[in-house]
Amino acid sequence: YYVCGRNGVLFSDVNLPCRISNTFGVQALTTGDGLACTAISPLMLSSPMVTTGIVAALIVFESIYKMQQITGDAATGNLAMNVLNVATGTFAPNSIAASEYGLFFVSPHGLRLISLDAKISPPIGDHGTGVSVPFIDTAQATRICAAANANVIRISVQNGGVAGTPTQEYWYHINRKCWSGPHNFPPSLI
Repeated sequence: YYVCGRNGVLFSDVNLPCRISNTFGVQALTTGDGLACTAISPLMLSSPMVTTGIVAALIVFESIYKMQQITGDAATGNLAMNVLNVATGTFAPNSIAASEYGLFFVSPHGLRLISLDAKISPPIGDHGTGVSVPFIDTAQATRICAAANANVIRISVQNGGVAGTPTQEYWYHINRKCWSGPHNFPPSLI
């Protein structure tokens, strides 16, 4: 699957990632809303015991405005794109981080989670319950990067709300539901 900053998502032939032959008709899904698709990421299994229903999906981010979920397969005739129920997205494609809890990403309102059943959390840490201001006041949203490992998600951001706009790293401890940072050894890509 490819996003090219246009209204839609292209997909390649099976096992040939650089070829679009249109064997199954047009190999593209369009959003129909005129918004550019800016990032994609897989949302994995919600249960290893799943025998029917959705076992994996692809989340398509349409700038900061909305997200779509792609399920199915063109070969089986059940390829579909559906809008997720929260009007948000991301300007920070490198902030999208897969974890055993779902898909984390930095929205214009702070860190959010798309759970394994495709429910989108409110911003984690807003209204004084954690860290959100550095992500809201970032100097360059496209430079935010994140990764999740075990029970911690690490997020590096250029904090535009601090004099000199330093690059800082914040950690969200998932199980403990608490933040730490800023840490002063931020990466540019995780």
